[in-house]
Amino acid sequence: ALGEILAGVEAEGGLGPSLLLMVLPVLVPLPPGFSMVLSLPLLFMAPQIVLGRRRLWLPRGLRRQSVKRADLAKVVNWLLPLVERMENLVRPRLTFLASGPGVRAVGVACTLIALVLVLPIPFANLAGCCAGRLRPWLVA
Repeated sequence: ALGEILAGVEAEGGLGPSLLLMVLPVLVPLPPGFSMVLSLPLLFMAPQIVLGRRRLWLPRGLRRQSVKRADLAKVVNWLLPLVERMENLVRPRLTFLASGPGVRAVGVACTLIALVLVLPIPFANLAGCCAGRLRPWLVA
């Protein structure tokens, strides 16, 4: 079930990995309207980070939603090489954002970004997409 998958992910890395999964689809430049739909899970999750929740709250029906093992295996096999490459690139930086008030500041920023993305503003996700692509050159 989805709740069991999230519990395993959150036990390992808190809400960070779940937040990453919510943000990735929004970073892809898509036609207008897609970012509105894709940012809804982010808008649902980010305020929970601001409130200091350590586990993501989902409605019971969504937590009990089953996921086929084969489908999950495909996603994990696709994501694992990407995550491994990211872990090789990332070093401990901005560690103050990983605990205490920094985590809540990240939650506030994600909530505001999700609110902008939900509004019907054409190409609103383009700024995030460009920032994500420029990041390797800006932070060495």
